[in-house]
Amino acid sequence: MKRLLITCVILLGALSALLVGEPKRALEASSRLPATSASATTAYHAALIFTKPGMLPAEDAWLLVANGKVSGIALSADELPPLVQVVELGEQVIIPGLVAADSGLSGNSGQNDYALGAHHYAIDNFDAWQDWSSIVRRGITTTYLAPARARLIGGRGAVVKTAGNNRVLAAQSDLRVNLTEEISATDPFFRPPVPPTAENPLRSTDVQAASSTAGALMVLREQTVYQSEDGFAPDSHTVLHGAEMRAFLADNNSQLRVVANTAGEIFGAMEIAALWGKQLVLQGGEQLNLTTTDIIRFQELSQACGVQYVLELPLFLNMPNLTDDWEAPNFDAIHPSLFSLVPGNHGRWTWLLEAARAGVGLGMDSQQALAAITSNPAHRLGVGSQVGSLLPGYDADFVAMSATPLDAAARVNRVWIDGEQVWDDHQASGMVGGTVVRAGTVWTGEGNPLQGGAEVLMQAGKIVAVGHQVPHPAGARIVDAGADAHITAGFIDAAGNLGVSGNSRPDPAVTLGLLAAGSRWNSNWSRVAKAGVTTMVLKPSGTSSSGIRTQAVKTAAAVDDAFIEDHDIVFFNWSGGDHLANSSALRGKLVKGKKYADQWVKWREDYAKWETENAAKLTKQRETAEAELRKRLATGAATEKEEQAEDEEEQVEEEEKKASKVDPINGLWEATIEHEMLPEPVNVNLRVSHEGPRVVILISSPDFPGEQAEEIEGEWDGKNIHIELPTEMGTVEINGELDSPDHMNISVVLMGLGSVEFEAFRVEIGEAGQVVTSSKKREKKDAGPAEPSKDWKQEGLRALFEGRATAVVRVDRADEIQTAINAFSEFKLPFHIANATDADSLSGQLAKQGVGVVLNLGLSRSDGRDYSIASDLHRMGVATCFKTGASGGARFMPQVLTSAVSNGLGAEQALASVTWQAADMLGLEHRVGRLRAGLDGDLVIHSGPPFKQSTKVDSVWVNGGEVTE
Repeated sequence: MKRLLITCVILLGALSALLVGEPKRALEASSRLPATSASATTAYHAALIFTKPGMLPAEDAWLLVANGKVSGIALSADELPPLVQVVELGEQVIIPGLVAADSGLSGNSGQNDYALGAHHYAIDNFDAWQDWSSIVRRGITTTYLAPARARLIGGRGAVVKTAGNNRVLAAQSDLRVNLTEEISATDPFFRPPVPPTAENPLRSTDVQAASSTAGALMVLREQTVYQSEDGFAPDSHTVLHGAEMRAFLADNNSQLRVVANTAGEIFGAMEIAALWGKQLVLQGGEQLNLTTTDIIRFQELSQACGVQYVLELPLFLNMPNLTDDWEAPNFDAIHPSLFSLVPGNHGRWTWLLEAARAGVGLGMDSQQALAAITSNPAHRLGVGSQVGSLLPGYDADFVAMSATPLDAAARVNRVWIDGEQVWDDHQASGMVGGTVVRAGTVWTGEGNPLQGGAEVLMQAGKIVAVGHQVPHPAGARIVDAGADAHITAGFIDAAGNLGVSGNSRPDPAVTLGLLAAGSRWNSNWSRVAKAGVTTMVLKPSGTSSSGIRTQAVKTAAAVDDAFIEDHDIVFFNWSGGDHLANSSALRGKLVKGKKYADQWVKWREDYAKWETENAAKLTKQRETAEAELRKRLATGAATEKEEQAEDEEEQVEEEEKKASKVDPINGLWEATIEHEMLPEPVNVNLRVSHEGPRVVILISSPDFPGEQAEEIEGEWDGKNIHIELPTEMGTVEINGELDSPDHMNISVVLMGLGSVEFEAFRVEIGEAGQVVTSSKKREKKDAGPAEPSKDWKQEGLRALFEGRATAVVRVDRADEIQTAINAFSEFKLPFHIANATDADSLSGQLAKQGVGVVLNLGLSRSDGRDYSIASDLHRMGVATCFKTGASGGARFMPQVLTSAVSNGLGAEQALASVTWQAADMLGLEHRVGRLRAGLDGDLVIHSGPPFKQSTKVDSVWVNGGEVTE
């Protein structure tokens, strides 16, 4: 296709592609309120905005951000400030930035030697310049930093942002206490004197605070001694720890965080919180399984202490190594509104979204689950008035997601902190985003439809996945058609003549599918596509018994991607006339076609044999030449034969130099082609040379550096160049008139599609008498067996015999149908019949041999009753598909089929006839007809069940792009 474009697009600007790009979500406000860098406010337009968990999200709204803070929500374009800068997020969903109530970023290594270390601060190990992109990409904008984890009293935590300029929210947070078995890792403390002396002798190992739950609780009870300075012990470590404990106990606003899993540890934590008079944040619970008695006590103590919970949910990164008595925790005793959720030790701490989705399985509703990873942990960490929600005055920390946050396939696309974008997953990953289309029902064309909600993922023009939940790649556009909508594969018109209606008897060298490119600006293409007809097999208004070769064309696609070029459809007309004469003539044509195809088979075999032999010959020649070269280099002398050849070459060059003079057309010509259908002018280089009346032109373009130059030949009469160039799109006629030195007017005409005229100027003059050595002629020398002469009238039959085409034979009477069956079956050629008024009389034979019927779209009438012929054939086991024939009438295919469904044709049968069954009959099943990974992204979104009277086509997608006007 590229070589055709450099000849036809460069010379025929009118054939340039009319691209159909993927549309963007419409934004009325952007046209009335243009963006400007001078605006202090930025509006982020999204399908849904979750401002605060517990509040209904705002639909089709704008989040207003100014100076790093949320300034409000605009529910309509009229509410936007003047000159606001708009960032369009399309179908994405905005949620507050996620808040991690605990993290694995600190407290795991380099821990304190002592079990008691209230004076240690997690913020001391925080690097404000550290890159946490891997955390930001998960949507986490605020996180808790833990002090030493595996210590009884680990120290004071901190709260920081994961990016931005002002990252520290709380340098001193809650006091972390651990009652789990982790504290057993605290070794006895021993620090020898250096050097040991009599005054400073070796001392015995200091036993650390008890590692059992009972012993740990006893040590914690004793910490109240630090409420007065009299309780301070003499060693420096204890002094520092005691001073911090005294300050902590005296601060009425300070929080106590206790990590506990079992019932005993949890009740012990509540006792200590009550003893110290502290609000308790209880973290853990992976082993929480309370008895009925424990639940009553648990709820009473929780209410008395005002306990808040950071629940660690059992999410698994790999297969866990758990004991046989392990049971999932039971959180029934805890009210969901008190939850903050984090993954447990078996998963990654960044799995906050996964934890929220798991929380729904614990009985939380979606709003409570979202609150458990945003506003709830923000309040637990003491920063709930600054982050965790998107209310006016809060920090502009927010996340744009591909779908609602608890959707299993939802992805984090972009992240902002303090109003500055800190992550763009699409840009960072370099992935092609694609489009995910979602509806209540998806008809894949393979078995029963997917109901109860299903999705189709399209990328790079192809379907990538189909299912109830498909992947949502970074940057993917999400289109939710609603629960009532149905998605089907794009419809197939088995024979239409849009774009070729005026060619009743086209040139047999023409492939009609390519010819349709000449009418891509016809508005009927858009109308047909928007009706749901995404593929049309082009057919001229008249066909012949010799066969017309054609292709399927996408009704709304760029020219490069519009044709299904690897499979042809050949239309024959064997309707009417004498039965015996037709039978003999049809067989004769097929015999002739097979003979023609066999010539090409033999040539390919001979050429393959020559290639093998020639490769061996060239290898031997190269080895001989290398041996001679090595010999010459060794002797350092040239042979007498080489010296004689050099003398002869110099003599020829001297004679040619004397005979040289200026030629009127030889040389390099430059031209610029401008046309209304070209997006921009195209520059062309023409290298012209001639010998007498024969002219050779080498065509290239600096605008297409990757394209190989095209060589064409024509005639030169001393003033005019005339070239006829047969192509698959028809004969291109090129005429050039030399009207003055170094100036030529050129006209290029393609059949009835019009002409392109432009000027060419010679910029490099060639010599007269130049011997033209065509590259095509050079190829014939030692180029192997010459390929057979191409007979365009036989090319359709050749495609059939080579398995690259399917035949559609127009017949009506039973004897005509039988003639087609006998002839095509004898040669084992794939074929179906069209029209076929008497098809029902041979239905058994048609069904047995897998021959389908291409029917005219519409109803038949018998005895005053309207009925669908397709319904009768379906009952007899004969496959059918439909053709429209009319230029723009294909856009009425859904309405006419709806009438057929109302008169006996089943809705599923009708859908099959214009999707997968049509594709199978025409040999296009490898590209279209079904919603399957690897096929073209052609689909139709219906407002309801397909072919129901009240259903309409909402939108159509061709090659992964939405069809627009």
